Amino acid sequence: MNDLAIVGSANMDIASFDLNFGSMLMVYSKKIAHQLADVFENDLKASVQINAKDWLNEPKYLTPVEKVVATSIALYGNVASITNIITPT
Repeated sequence: MNDLAIVGSANMDIASFDLNFGSMLMVYSKKIAHQLADVFENDLKASVQINAKDWLNEPKYLTPVEKVVATSIALYGNVASITNIITPT
């Protein structure tokens, strides 16, 4: 296990260098690196691989929904938070 954990987004292209900003956090900690690796492995186990053919054949109404969900996650942090906003208890 590595002692270094890197979390974030950094795009390596001209537009990103000049116009866009990404954020990355580097942490030198074996404990945190291990915890993040576990989270990543759990995400992989819960994911489903989508090939190009399936993606191109999905219903067209899903694209706007996906954009709303992606924007909401960026604003509110996670799907559970979005669910609480949409359907408050």
